[in-house]
Amino acid sequence: MKRLIFLSFISVALFSNAKLVTPKPLHVGDTVAIISPASCIKPEKVDSAVKVLRSWGLVPVVGKYALTANGSYAGTVSQRLTDLRWAFENPNIKAIICTRGGYGSYEVLDLLPKGYFRRYPKWFVGYSDITAIHMTMANDGVMSIHGHMCGHLAESGGTDYPSESLRKLLFGEMPVHGCSYVKGNHLGEASGMLLGGNFALVNDLNRTLIDPISKGKNVILYLEDVGETIPRVKRMMYHLKMSGLLDRVKGLIFGEFTDYKPNSDYSSMEEMLIEVVKEYDIPVAFHFPLGHVDDNLPLVNGANATLTVRESGTTLKFKK
Repeated sequence: MKRLIFLSFISVALFSNAKLVTPKPLHVGDTVAIISPASCIKPEKVDSAVKVLRSWGLVPVVGKYALTANGSYAGTVSQRLTDLRWAFENPNIKAIICTRGGYGSYEVLDLLPKGYFRRYPKWFVGYSDITAIHMTMANDGVMSIHGHMCGHLAESGGTDYPSESLRKLLFGEMPVHGCSYVKGNHLGEASGMLLGGNFALVNDLNRTLIDPISKGKNVILYLEDVGETIPRVKRMMYHLKMSGLLDRVKGLIFGEFTDYKPNSDYSSMEEMLIEVVKEYDIPVAFHFPLGHVDDNLPLVNGANATLTVRESGTTLKFKK
């Protein structure tokens, strides 16, 4: 028990006292690593993503075990850890892009020393199960990019708006995202640190040693998910509510919740979420372009941002 309390104190102190580092922008000719910290991927998708990254002027290098399959995972825990450490610790590698999400990132994180990512600040891109790594990086004091991975780059050819926005972000251009007004939005404006990702991961990591959200003072929380039922998401919302987290966030961004079915209580996920958050007098945006959809805009996890929700539309602006 004493050891857990001590580690918790170290984690809180690190996140609270350290200013989050913005990784250096990429330049044409920079080397980018491709790794698979979670589930395995079809090699042809990685091959296509490599072509896209080359068209951006980058030099992609595929991790030794990135195309390995061990059941549904991309290799053993040891193999996935080896690739991750190689990508972060190799000074010639300037950024890292994951092949896909799935399951398993938390297994790798459990084997890293405390404060690991602050030693090697570089842009790291992914979403879904990769949320666990984003959370740890923010807790260590480093920004990262919640955005499309190799699978989407392969399918889109890297020419759609989310991919182009990701390219610009990697090369140093902070984005300003926007979307139309949605009925149920809470109007207002809030500034704070943007944190979040896949709701199931955010919920499971709530108040753990690697959770930066529960330690932050001014947080704009963003959430999305796939394949979760309405009752399950409602339970997760109440978990955040009863843990006190929702009383402290300055703004809420709900992305897309996909692959679920309406039930006898709610006609949609949005209807349930509107009911749960109606008591909070903070800006809330629904149907933000975020999640397991093609229109998944890159977000800078850990960056200071301003969320503005008006009847004319919603904007999310990142501060340099």
